[in-house]
Amino acid sequence: MTLAFLINEIQQRCCRLFQGAWTAAGSKACLWRKLRSRFALCLVPDCEMLLRSVMSIHAPAAPVRVSGPCVRTRRELLFGSSSP
Repeated sequence: MTLAFLINEIQQRCCRLFQGAWTAAGSKACLWRKLRSRFALCLVPDCEMLLRSVMSIHAPAAPVRVSGPCVRTRRELLFGSSSP
């Protein structure tokens, strides 16, 4: 938890991309809400794409599309099927 806090503090002070996303979101609470929603709705390839998606009107991250008759878990979408 301390490491996560430290990384967040460094990002807030040093990362211009994070600062731009924060400014675009308007408030820190809104920024974190937008970041969480990206994880729920999109496959995010990296942190840069995540922050850029907050700054743009149209999120560039790819939406999650489930194919087939059954719904797969997020883990299966990210890491593939876990069948033996």
